Amino acid sequence: ADKEDVAPGFFSGYGRFPPYQTNAVVLRPDHQLEECANLPPVHAWCHAPVAHCITQITPQEIVDGFEQLERMT
Repeated sequence: ADKEDVAPGFFSGYGRFPPYQTNAVVLRPDHQLEECANLPPVHAWCHAPVAHCITQITPQEIVDGFEQLERMT
């Protein structure tokens, strides 16, 4: 789903179910892929049989998230 949720913390799984008693960095794509963005929402706002929007996250974003997590400890 888009980073700007309609109802943050309500529809968003990462907002409702954060990691318990640990630091975390949440990586999310900047936008939905076209097939999800242009169709009515379904469970988790995705129309694909496999996670595909998450593949937009780059290796560098993962490294940056890990480095941010290291600074939290």
